[in-house]
Amino acid sequence: MALGANALITFAYAQGLFGFAAADQTKVETLIDAASAVANLYTHRALAAADHTETLDGTGKTNLILPQFPVNSVASLYVDTDRSFGATTAITDYQYYTDGEIYYAGGFPDIRKCVKVTWNAGYTISSTVPDDIQIAIAEIVQWYLSKFDGDGVGISAIQNPDGIVSRYERDLPYSARQRLGPYKRVR
Repeated sequence: MALGANALITFAYAQGLFGFAAADQTKVETLIDAASAVANLYTHRALAAADHTETLDGTGKTNLILPQFPVNSVASLYVDTDRSFGATTAITDYQYYTDGEIYYAGGFPDIRKCVKVTWNAGYTISSTVPDDIQIAIAEIVQWYLSKFDGDGVGISAIQNPDGIVSRYERDLPYSARQRLGPYKRVR
């Protein structure tokens, strides 16, 4: 099995941390994909590099913030109050920044869905995934493996005064949530 497009670490990375056998590769890569998907949900972002095309609301200002970052490139930008986004509405004299901001001196009109952008954003597995995200993904993979082995990882029990025990399972290891927290997109 090959890793999916959203994977944020490689099998070799996980193997280096935990000493997985080559025979475990398919299982571990499946868990890497699952852990990466959970990280995307937790951060409200697509963390792995991918192309995006969205029609966004104008801001009434000279800057616009893209919902996915870090921005690697912008392929096209259109500003069209009629929303036809033809060749005559293409903008070429803009600047973009890795944090997701696009600056256009002509301004983005304060009109719903009048800006269309195609861009590439996210981290590249082989070079730009921050260390703390990689460690968080590895922790989640190890957490999943422990759950499958019956270690009860993530299970908490609370006993009320009447002696009734309630058990529930936590969604992610606390340390992984702490590592991913700074990458959360505020909606």
